[in-house]
Amino acid sequence: MRPSSAFLVAAWSAPLCALGLAVAPNAVSLGVLLGLVFAVVPSVNALFYGYVAASVGDGYQGRVLGAVMFMALVSQPVGILGIGIVFDRAGPTWVFLAMAGLSALAALFTLSPVMRDLPRPEELAGT
Repeated sequence: MRPSSAFLVAAWSAPLCALGLAVAPNAVSLGVLLGLVFAVVPSVNALFYGYVAASVGDGYQGRVLGAVMFMALVSQPVGILGIGIVFDRAGPTWVFLAMAGLSALAALFTLSPVMRDLPRPEELAGT
């Protein structure tokens, strides 16, 4: 699979599954939808780290990965707080709709020309 396709599938599966969660009739369907999203994450993470390894010099990889991890970890409590507030005020359906909307906004970046024509990480390493 091309890197662009992997990022596209990963980015757009999240909002689609979140919409599915809003209307899921039972716990089994909830589990299947969550499983679909979480099945994609490891391959996309590996691809992302491959890009970091190929495009960032050895002396800066630790700093770049540290910055990426810091931003990911800082954003988690903010997201949990936001989702908790939505859940408390509006209920679970609105939580899933909010998740779908926010993840769709984030997925819009995959439609840019740069993201549509990503080279493979090994092609970057050769330059």
